[in-house]
Amino acid sequence: MLHLAAATPIGAFPLLDYLILTSGTVGEGLTQLARFLRLFGNATQVGVHLDETPPRITLDDPGNASRVEFTAALAVLHLREETDGRFSPIAVHFAHHPEDVQEFSKILRVPVIPGSTWSGFQLSAETAKLPLRRRDPTLHGVLENAVKGLPAATGPSDLASDLRRALAARLMGGDLRVQSVARALGTTSRTLQRRLAESGLSYNEVLDAMRRDAAAQYLAGESFSIGEIAYLLGYSEPAAFHRAFKRWHGTTPAAYRVRTAD
Repeated sequence: MLHLAAATPIGAFPLLDYLILTSGTVGEGLTQLARFLRLFGNATQVGVHLDETPPRITLDDPGNASRVEFTAALAVLHLREETDGRFSPIAVHFAHHPEDVQEFSKILRVPVIPGSTWSGFQLSAETAKLPLRRRDPTLHGVLENAVKGLPAATGPSDLASDLRRALAARLMGGDLRVQSVARALGTTSRTLQRRLAESGLSYNEVLDAMRRDAAAQYLAGESFSIGEIAYLLGYSEPAAFHRAFKRWHGTTPAAYRVRTAD
């Protein structure tokens, strides 16, 4: 899990990654991680305790030590990158014993304490206040609204909701091919499409609806140009987005933006 985290680039989970990294500070970004991680299929419970001395970020996922290791390592490595190397926790704690504690400490460049009473990491109050280099209040607001519109990951799960969450996590620049999304859901593309058909749905219909709703939301604001919106929604060129939008709304994206601004 350590080496998987080290090989995972920023943007692998586009919506969640940029929601965190457009926050103002490290502490604010970690708070967003705690609020929304479960919406993206990661069941690890993140606790943000910035009022403690020293502040702690706790990771609770009983029976899944691998996911805890991955989440801790990814957070440390990505936050270090997004603070130009300034982010450095006091120590990383694990309630279990990772296979190679020394390797963890070497790659994360912090002390690693196995067999602790909790899992997560400690950081200083000053570290929690470090600014993130991509902080952008306007873009952050757009992304936060998009995440709040995701189907909740609580209560009984169904395939359509799981698919919408997987697509939402990839909609901003991620891989939207059915084969890739099916793998993320732990199934094959054939099985996914068969199960959707049993519910009267198709993969393309669900993706189309997600794009339609996201396009309307982006056009209602002024943060992105129409060309940028086309890219964010996974279209290879603006012309394809224009055709799809006219099919959805009977008008062009530019006319829709003017109409909703009035």
